[in-house]
Amino acid sequence: MRHRRPAGWFSMLFTAAVACLLLMAVPSASAAEVKPHTVLLTWQQDPTTTMTVQWLQRGDLLPLAEGQDESLEHAHGVPQIEAPPADADATWDGPALHVPLMLNEAHRVPNPDSFDAELKLGWTEAGLFLRVAVRDLTPSEHPDRNDLWRADSVELFVSTGVGDSDRYQLILASGADPEQDGLRMQFYDSRADRAVDLTAETSSAVHDEGYTIDVLLPWENLGLDAVEAGRELAFNAIVNDAGTEEASQWLGWHHHRDSSRNSRSMMPLKLTDGEGTQVLLRTVLKEDHLDTDKSEAQFFAHPDLAGKTITLHAGDEVVGSTTLEGDELPLHAAIPIPAPPEDERWGALSVELDDERVAVLEMSAIYASRPPDAAELLYRAAGESEFQTAETAVHRMIAWPGVFRQRVELTGLEPASTYEFQIPGVDRTFKFRTMPTDIDEPLRFATGGDIRHRQDWMEATNRQAMKYDIDFVVWGGDFAYADAMEERLYRWDEWFQANYNTLISDDGRVVPVVAGIGNHEVRGGYMVNQDDYEPTDEYRLGRAPYFFQLFAFPGQPGYGVLDFGDYLSIVLPDTNHANPIAGEQTDWLASVLAEREHVPHVFPVYHVPAYPSHRPYDGGVSRQVREHWVPLFEEHGIEVVFENHDHTYKRTHPLRGGEVDPHRGIVYMGDGAWGVGTRDVHDVEETWYLRRAESTRHAIIVTLHGRHRHMLVVSEDGDILDEYPQTPLNSGLGQ
Repeated sequence: MRHRRPAGWFSMLFTAAVACLLLMAVPSASAAEVKPHTVLLTWQQDPTTTMTVQWLQRGDLLPLAEGQDESLEHAHGVPQIEAPPADADATWDGPALHVPLMLNEAHRVPNPDSFDAELKLGWTEAGLFLRVAVRDLTPSEHPDRNDLWRADSVELFVSTGVGDSDRYQLILASGADPEQDGLRMQFYDSRADRAVDLTAETSSAVHDEGYTIDVLLPWENLGLDAVEAGRELAFNAIVNDAGTEEASQWLGWHHHRDSSRNSRSMMPLKLTDGEGTQVLLRTVLKEDHLDTDKSEAQFFAHPDLAGKTITLHAGDEVVGSTTLEGDELPLHAAIPIPAPPEDERWGALSVELDDERVAVLEMSAIYASRPPDAAELLYRAAGESEFQTAETAVHRMIAWPGVFRQRVELTGLEPASTYEFQIPGVDRTFKFRTMPTDIDEPLRFATGGDIRHRQDWMEATNRQAMKYDIDFVVWGGDFAYADAMEERLYRWDEWFQANYNTLISDDGRVVPVVAGIGNHEVRGGYMVNQDDYEPTDEYRLGRAPYFFQLFAFPGQPGYGVLDFGDYLSIVLPDTNHANPIAGEQTDWLASVLAEREHVPHVFPVYHVPAYPSHRPYDGGVSRQVREHWVPLFEEHGIEVVFENHDHTYKRTHPLRGGEVDPHRGIVYMGDGAWGVGTRDVHDVEETWYLRRAESTRHAIIVTLHGRHRHMLVVSEDGDILDEYPQTPLNSGLGQ
């Protein structure tokens, strides 16, 4: 059955929505560029005598394939209008940029008969004007103005340009829900200059099948006194539906919901004085970085385009074509993208619909650069005059376009010593410390998880941890919340930047990071639940490319143990993200713990908690951890376990055999709230296993001295939330 919108929604003018606005632009310089803020230190083996140093670097830019046009336009033209309609009930028949094809992230309309939307835009001397018309048969709006987006609502995102940081967000609820009091709105301000308050002129109209919202966004919101034709902006609209018996659903112009954090998930606009156009086609670039033969351009179109021919061009050369067929909403077709000529690159491929250019695909750097040369890292013990050299290994980042990893493992170092090192091309000298062979003097590290929802939150907790002169940090998963998706690479870049800003001491000492895997390192969260799951290195790399390429330890298969001499072992299991809990991994864990019963400090650190402080106690992964791992912890003398994932702070009673045991029980701490939004906690009085629980971002500072240990929990503001045991070590924990 063909799904059609009401008559009058279409014209015969076509253009295309280019949904692939890549995060990483193709390198603009011919020389390989070192990215110093990506310096990362860790260990692959005994930290008393080794250190692994790595950083990221762009490759050398290849020339464009002959005949390509580097100045192809792909911004959507927004026509100037004389005046907006009087209100949302008034007809808008004049010129407009019209977007009747709004789809979700899967490029679908979930329930077109009950939920659908269209968008119109125009501009005046006063501001950007838009109308959103929504079909929604079951109105349900959130009662809290701060949570409007959680139910029926419209989210609007405006920026000075795609990729620009100067942006803001407006969320509107129309008042179609009779339980709510008219149209409501909420702004979120990410502008650099906030001298002018954010404003909007709005009106809404409610009818039997849904609602319409009109909005005029003044130019002053973006710091613009006046505009003229040719001005470029970035914009996105998302329509949310609370649903009925189904889960909530959404439709958007750009197919990613990241616009609130990343203006690269917006559509490029250009103000014009011409006629309006209509967007009936979404074009998406799908590049497979493990198998380049699978790269293709995908097209999602309104059924009115059935029978139209799409061709893909590199300059004047046709590299592929397809015809749109069918009657579903939307139509779907694809064109494979061939490799460019040898030692050349595609810069951009143009899309033509029936011989009219309608879109441009900006290709990533998968073919765009050749590897930089291996670098010679310079390093020396502090106080020595001569540097030694160590050659790095260069590795192409399969899912980070145009970027390469430089890595070297330094071995044969002196324990408990400070070293200086220099990265070629970076005008700065860094330092690191090797770990001691014993802990006759205190050793201190920080641990936690769920690291970065916002860069400022992450940096605040980093700074508190650094006040305790930590030797290293152990993070138990969910680093950048990038979900192994290339369009969220900016989150990794911000993660690196936060560490560069705050995990380097005033004298240049870089704090090493020991990393365990979490669900947000994996595309889909739990790859073992995927129908096509294979327990192979290649499969795991494809589902979690950034984790396995960025962190030298634990490496494949995704779990491991790091031994510090004979006094400390950090055990990093994987809670169903790249490996099943039961079976081979549990056998490995049993062997690892049995072999280390002589080690005074053995700390398992993993992501999903056995004893959650927010999520249900009977959650599937938590049950598996209690069934398969907790008995091993009890059998082999583990005393403290660090868990994450719930975005809270918790400490349990000492637990053994499924009950409180003050004498032989294990304490489970953490629950992962380093730099993320916190969640509500279970009532401690009514939760048998909880001793403490708070909705607070925090770091756990672990101090080891001989056979003694002490855990101090510090908030992002520097407040002491908890300590265990209650008596600090004699060595002191002063800031």
